[in-house]
Amino acid sequence: MVECLLSIHVVKLDAVKYSRYKLVLAVVDFILLRLSFSAALQFRGISLGRAGHWDTYFMSPEFSFFFIYAFIVVLIFQYNNLYKINIVLTRSRQIVLIFISFFYAIMGLAVLAFFVHSIWIVDSRLAVAYFGILGFSSITLYRLLLFQPVFLFLTKNQFIRKNLLIVGSNIAAKTFAIQIQLDNLYGFNLAGFI
Repeated sequence: MVECLLSIHVVKLDAVKYSRYKLVLAVVDFILLRLSFSAALQFRGISLGRAGHWDTYFMSPEFSFFFIYAFIVVLIFQYNNLYKINIVLTRSRQIVLIFISFFYAIMGLAVLAFFVHSIWIVDSRLAVAYFGILGFSSITLYRLLLFQPVFLFLTKNQFIRKNLLIVGSNIAAKTFAIQIQLDNLYGFNLAGFI
């Protein structure tokens, strides 16, 4: 009987639905991106609406464009695995992936600026730079200084739990189970072995 030490299969029992932390991260990322777009325009001196008239702000073409583009940037984050727990709980890897995602987002914004012909995009590279700086800073600070410590606190105090089933019973699987029991950063509740 030959056992392979590297064949550990981990099965999350509640893997059918999306984790709540992913939805929270995606919604907050979307909100921060929208605020970064609006702040970039304000810093550049471009007003989308008149004072006291929110209907002109919501009816502006830039508002619709940025609403859709913020959703696209969240999809870029998803593509770069920024909603996976092993990335969310690391600092350096997460910062690098956020930077790469913003690089793609700004390049995409430059390409779209060529086709959309919006006045502020074509005439103001400074607004795009403001968006990159504000968006990167706000999302990085939120994820590292607010979300990560709160998530670790909740998993440490067992408010967030996920059932985990390990497929395999070799030495590597048992070592992994011991590691999960000793240092459970991800909030796993070990259900057993198969």
